Parts: sequence; structure tokens; C-alpha cells
Amino acid sequence: MGRGKVPSFLRRGFRGGLEQRRELRKNPTPTERKIWSKLKNKQLGGFKFRRQHQIDHFIVDFYSPELCLIIEIDGDVHADPQQAEYDRMRQTELESRGFTVVRYTNNEVRENLEGVLSDILKTCEDLSLALSLKGEGKGELQPRLTLSPEQILSYCYGIMHSETYRKDYEEFLRIDFPRIPFTKDYNLFLEISKIGEEIGKLHLLESALLENPIADYPIQGEHLAKKPVYDKKTRRLYINDEEFFGNVPEEVWEFVIGGYQVLDKYLKYRKDRKLSREEIEHLLKVITAIKFTIDKMRVAEELFKKIDLNNLVMFEKR
Repeated sequence: MGRGKVPSFLRRGFRGGLEQRRELRKNPTPTERKIWSKLKNKQLGGFKFRRQHQIDHFIVDFYSPELCLIIEIDGDVHADPQQAEYDRMRQTELESRGFTVVRYTNNEVRENLEGVLSDILKTCEDLSLALSLKGEGKGELQPRLTLSPEQILSYCYGIMHSETYRKDYEEFLRIDFPRIPFTKDYNLFLEISKIGEEIGKLHLLESALLENPIADYPIQGEHLAKKPVYDKKTRRLYINDEEFFGNVPEEVWEFVIGGYQVLDKYLKYRKDRKLSREEIEHLLKVITAIKFTIDKMRVAEELFKKIDLNNLVMFEKR
């Protein structure tokens, strides 16, 4: 990129990607315009390029999706020490994720355009050849691993129930869509997807684990809900002075979703109302679901720690 200052999209929470890309496409530098005039419409060796393309939280000058090749055109500002350090960190991160990054200065484009284009074409041809041979040994294609939409959704759900993930992305989750780190380890992906599926079934109250509630409701009375009170010693959750849910673990009583203490919120919403048998049975299931959710969140946490955050799957933003 030939513009000044460390780009604002260095932050993971970059939200203005689309507008930024449009602005950059509308106002390219003269050298970017020269290069694009030779790359667009597959003019260079039949290779397809995009300009001002977003990859995760980065916007790159030119990008070939079939080759995972990034081309950057650096203006004078890239000689600035701060900018140079940012460029180095950015390139290191992109290369660690499997991208090839090549850079040219404005002067190189202005003074030797044909030489630059020839070098880009050579890089494209080399990458194309390497990709065609990679992992094929005797020329046989390797089988592709496929995932269903449900598995991907369950993986996301499992990731979002890791305590480490929640802490690391706490501020970001409040203002934007969650950014999910997709592991390249297929077996680990399946493990996380499985635990996410199990947590999802608990939250939908569809899990077989809910057939035998861990709590009970031993007192038969009017079932009139007043201010809920939890007794740590007896592990009882009182709905009034006499009636209670028994065997409620403290961690279940304190469990919070979206800033609300689940059981406390449920009962306060029904204050001064008589609980129906269906509501009592429903709450027994909820108590059980929370208990098993907490257990599975611990599993999700251990699985999340196995993810190599420096070697993730990268997705293109189209």
C-alpha cells in the first residue's frame, strides 16, 4: 500500500473494511493504477487478480486467490521505521498463514514496469507449478475433507464456550460479530464441533442428559414465586419461605448468560405468580442443562488451548 500512517485496520475489530476497500479502489495511487491496468482481466499469464482485497483484518493491494499470492506496492512512507515495522509484522503473519507476499516500491514500478511484471509472472508460474505438484506424489489427487454446515456451526458454538476465548474477545464481542479461529487440525475441529453440538442440544433442552434432572422439587404447595433466595449450605433455591428446588449446585445458581443470572432472572420474571407444573419441570431441566453446560465448557476450554493460533484457516472476504 502506498499510503501513509499505520492503517487503522491493524486492530482485530476493524469494521469498516468494505468502505475502506471501496475508497482505495476509487482512489488508487498512480503506480497501483499502472499495475492494475496490466493485471486485470487475467492479462498476465491468465492469472486472476483482485485489487484492494480484504483478508481477515488486512487489506492487500493485489491478490490472486488461486495462488494465495499477495502483491504490495510500497510508497515512500514505507521507509518510515514505524511503518516498516508494521509491514514486517503484517507480512510475517500473512506468510505464517500460507500466503506468499511480494513487494515492489513505487520507483521500481515507475522506472521498470516491464521488469516488475516479468517478475510477478515468474512468481505466478512458480507458485502454480508448486501447487499442482504439492501433495500429489504419483499424480493422484488427495481426497478432500468435507464438513457440513451443522458441523461448522457446532464448532463455532464450541469455541464460544471456551473461557479463554470469551476473555480474550470480551470487548470485541460486545460491539461486533465474533471472530472464530478455525483450526487446521481436522480431528481437533471434529472434537470441538462435537462438544459444541452437545452444548447446543443442552440449550435447546433436547439432550438425553436431561431425562434425569439433577435437582428436585420436594415440597408440594401453592408454588407462589417470591424473591428467589439461594442457601449455599443446603444447596436449596427457595422460591418462597417454604418451597424450594433442592440439590442446586452453587455454580449453577451463579451461572450468567448475557449479563443475567439465569435462574434468578427466570424466577424474578415470575414473581407473585404461581408456577405451573410445566414451569417447575422446565426449570428442573434448565438447572440440569446448566450443570452439564458448565462441565462441557471445561472440555471446550481444554480443546481451545490445543488450537495453534499461529496456524489457522484463512477465509477470503468477497
